[in-house]
Amino acid sequence: MKLTLRIALLPGVLAVLSVPLFGWGAIGHMAVAYVAYQQLNPATRSRVDALLKLYPGYDKWKAQIPAGTPAADQPMMLFMIAATWPDQIKSKQATPMTEQQVETGPMVQARLRT
Repeated sequence: MKLTLRIALLPGVLAVLSVPLFGWGAIGHMAVAYVAYQQLNPATRSRVDALLKLYPGYDKWKAQIPAGTPAADQPMMLFMIAATWPDQIKSKQATPMTEQQVETGPMVQARLRT
């Protein structure tokens, strides 16, 4: 009887535990991009930065960078914003991230901890 009950409860427990795995959203993608950008060597960073400039929506991404962001951090911010692109194109109602979403993202949070 106990074994049957455990087997019956297993799908429910697995469903509850897997809920956070369904999607990361923009902030999650930006967090991963932040970590990934830190791991790039300088030559690869330069190439990535150049490739991002080729995207037709580059100016819209650049407009999302919060005012006052140091010039040295802007390429990383663009990389992080670009990481949200797959979510933006999934929906016909795709909208760029708000300035508040960008300002509360992982890069800002990491700076606050230092």
